[in-house]
Amino acid sequence: MGCPAPKIGGKGGGAALLRNPELAVRIAAAVVRAAAKIPVTVKMRTGWDDDSIVAVELARRMQDAGAAAVALHGRTRTQFYSGQADWELIRRTAANLTIPLIGNGDVDSAARALEMFDRTRCAGVMIGQGALGNPWIFRQVAAALAGDNAAAAVPPPLAERFAVITEHLEAQVQQCGEVRGIKEMRKHLAWYFKGLPGAAQHRDLVNRQTTLAGMQQLLCSYFHDLENEPRMHMQI
Repeated sequence: MGCPAPKIGGKGGGAALLRNPELAVRIAAAVVRAAAKIPVTVKMRTGWDDDSIVAVELARRMQDAGAAAVALHGRTRTQFYSGQADWELIRRTAANLTIPLIGNGDVDSAARALEMFDRTRCAGVMIGQGALGNPWIFRQVAAALAGDNAAAAVPPPLAERFAVITEHLEAQVQQCGEVRGIKEMRKHLAWYFKGLPGAAQHRDLVNRQTTLAGMQQLLCSYFHDLENEPRMHMQI
């Protein structure tokens, strides 16, 4: 019940179920019965819009239906990913449950993960958009939770960035084929390049690439330039 995509909601799925809580609860109960001893979790948003906030009530009903945990994205469906996530509503929902409540929304760094734990008293933090182009965030959050704030603040070295991006590119092409894989990878590279020197220029070059070999050559060239970029060494 967290997906805001129109193609999903148009068929009554995803966040559209927030407008039909009775059906949502019946579905959850049926899944719990069918799953037997396998824990079932529910992902949801706060409501369809600001006039229909159902987070606390629906989360409690999911608990009663047998859900083992609830993950709550602190936005309504109509917000999509705009505005700010309502962490106060996440806190109130967590306080009204006996099962774990996992907070979601606006966590894009280790510091923000710790802040969410502190402000909402949630049992766990779910990271979605914040991991796009930054899979290292999970390592950084783990370090912060272990009390190693220095490690939590360290950005990945260029060699690791290059290795991860290259592996992702090759896996994308292997999974989807070259034509579709390259197209799909363009948005991921835009996320990976965010904040790096020369990112805008290289995003334009990425969008012109149509082959795996061309994309690999572009990445090699870009990271070679980054190795000689003083600002990168200041970060590391």
